[in-house]
Amino acid sequence: MASQVRAKGTATHAPGESGNEVQISNRDEFNQAVQSVHTSGNRINWILVNYNGSPNHIKLEATGSGGINELIPHLYEDKMSYAIIRVVDIIDNVQNDKYVYLTWIGENVKGIEKARNGTNKSSITKLLGHYNVEIIASLKSEVTEEEITNKVQDASGSRNRTGEVTTSQKQQISAKAPHLTSAGSANPYGSRAGNTVKLPTVNTSNTQQLSFRDLDGLKSLLADVKSPQSSTNWMLIGYEGNEQLSLVGSGSGGIDELVSNLRADQVNYGLVKVSDRIDNSITTKVAQINWVGINVSPMFKGKITSHKGVVDDFFSPISIALYAEITKELTNEILDSKIQSLKGSKSN
Repeated sequence: MASQVRAKGTATHAPGESGNEVQISNRDEFNQAVQSVHTSGNRINWILVNYNGSPNHIKLEATGSGGINELIPHLYEDKMSYAIIRVVDIIDNVQNDKYVYLTWIGENVKGIEKARNGTNKSSITKLLGHYNVEIIASLKSEVTEEEITNKVQDASGSRNRTGEVTTSQKQQISAKAPHLTSAGSANPYGSRAGNTVKLPTVNTSNTQQLSFRDLDGLKSLLADVKSPQSSTNWMLIGYEGNEQLSLVGSGSGGIDELVSNLRADQVNYGLVKVSDRIDNSITTKVAQINWVGINVSPMFKGKITSHKGVVDDFFSPISIALYAEITKELTNEILDSKIQSLKGSKSN
């Protein structure tokens, strides 16, 4: 069973997006837990943090060695929590550690409390360290072993061409596998480590191979898409060869227009701007789109995993990220639901 960790009163902090400081009650236990979960072979393979009575005060709630099935009982309908879960993925018969960042927003969490996630998310993410896959959930059915396995394999490209998981992979890729050792210490998705947490050294040399065609032009377009005053509300980039990204298109027709440029045999990254209403205020949110078409070869999927950190840095900061391999996963309804759930503006 997981061990509950009590606050000791000492605190460290990180700046929130609004300028407020995110306090950590049990600093020593928190830092040790983060280091443990990011250490391959360590018995600790998940950690959970909750708010501690204040919008900018968090605490280490629990840790454990039993994977997602052990973590789930600590998720409550009236609480908002954050977790890092270490799982094992098999790519070309090699075991690789992957990290899942879970944002849990219980169904009964009030709107004003949900808004904390938008304010503090960046700071908490940095404190919890790097991750490969992000999951935002309100139902326990959304964080089963099967769901997590599918998300990890979609991101790493370890599924086969038809999108099915082999029996061998199902046996070996499990959120309950804390003792399997990674074949290497490199994190192919780039580091998201915070200043107050000591994490394993990350080898990012592979990411330097990725380049952008007309980088200045792309940056200018990116700023235009993010601007509330601009009518341009999407952009899409794709691969020229294996190691260069260039502009595919941009426009003012939103996610539907972006989706019309996606192909089942291609990999693309994009940004979509939407308006979100909270109470009587309208704010601008941006969603990063990560598209790996269902017919993309497993070899190419494996190659591009080392590019994700560079791509994320290019689009950062964003409000939310969406991952898809079929177009029905990228609709206005899905995008709106994700944005509203994240920011606490969804009607109950």
